[in-house]
Amino acid sequence: MASLGEHRILMEEEQMERMATSATVSLSSLNLQEAGSLASSVQAVEIETPYGPLHVTVQGDRHKPGIVTCHDLGFNHCSNFMSFLAQPVMASLSESFCWYHIDIPGQEPDADQLPDDYTFPTMTQISEQVEYMADHFQLASLIGFGVGCGADVLARYAMLCPSRVRGLILVNPSLQGPDWISSTWLFSKLAVWLMKGRQMEDGVHPLALSSLLNHSLGPGASGEAARIFRDSVSCQDPHNLSLLLHSFLSRSTIATEFALAARCDCLLVVSGNFQGKTELVNLVSHMEVNRATLLEVPSTSGLVLLEEPGKVATALCYFLQGLGLIPTHSSPLLHPSPPVLSLQTPPLPLQSAA
Repeated sequence: MASLGEHRILMEEEQMERMATSATVSLSSLNLQEAGSLASSVQAVEIETPYGPLHVTVQGDRHKPGIVTCHDLGFNHCSNFMSFLAQPVMASLSESFCWYHIDIPGQEPDADQLPDDYTFPTMTQISEQVEYMADHFQLASLIGFGVGCGADVLARYAMLCPSRVRGLILVNPSLQGPDWISSTWLFSKLAVWLMKGRQMEDGVHPLALSSLLNHSLGPGASGEAARIFRDSVSCQDPHNLSLLLHSFLSRSTIATEFALAARCDCLLVVSGNFQGKTELVNLVSHMEVNRATLLEVPSTSGLVLLEEPGKVATALCYFLQGLGLIPTHSSPLLHPSPPVLSLQTPPLPLQSAA
């Protein structure tokens, strides 16, 4: 990438489509069970922290640069990242890095229900758990890759340990605190109440599932994306998920602090229906010049990694190349000439990748 610092990435439609066409797949071909089988071939590690054990799944050669992932609400590392990394378009990137997949407490596959006396960590405390993970694996530097709730966690970690974070990839990041009077917040609080204490065999209460679906994919979500989300949530322990949702709804606002404190390059990816785009553009406008790249992938819901893996993979390649972590010739996704970058100053409207 010629520059990581422009606040918008303007990829010509024809060029972007040419690079991504062969990579875009139907959501119907994405099987969470296949992602689970892939997870079984890598190393699972449990790390003790002051806030309870942290489950980390290590994928790849630990001698290679490390990318730390953190999932969104209703997901775990399998459903949020392993499905994405298993796509053919991600083959070269998957093999070029070691992936450290964090599961937020109680959200890992086949997790036991957390005891009633367990104090679930705050979003800031979860970010502190990331530091215990980095110490455990002796990671001198890392790239953070988070979606939704996980993006908030890794943004907090970047402020906590700026010298360790080389770059951030944040998908649909919610760095603003919750809107206490919005209907979304109220229905989410209802979802917490409906799920708390429910057993795995009871499943997630239908009203709670509807609220989660609205939070992650937007109002009126349907079709394959909604099916994928429901499948993922159905694999989560309802009580454990309620604790994470409560913690997320109680999060503090970090947008302004993050904008002023960020010391690493950031790739911010948003789906077409992401409701926080205006706030995110404002956040980027207050960041240090030449610090953030903002990319919108239109016609996608909250599952942008699975709906448009080719376009996201192409953006990741350019971003990681700009950090000096992959040479241009190492990935078939990289076109000989870089994407056209805007030289205008923020605040600016988001530009699309399609």
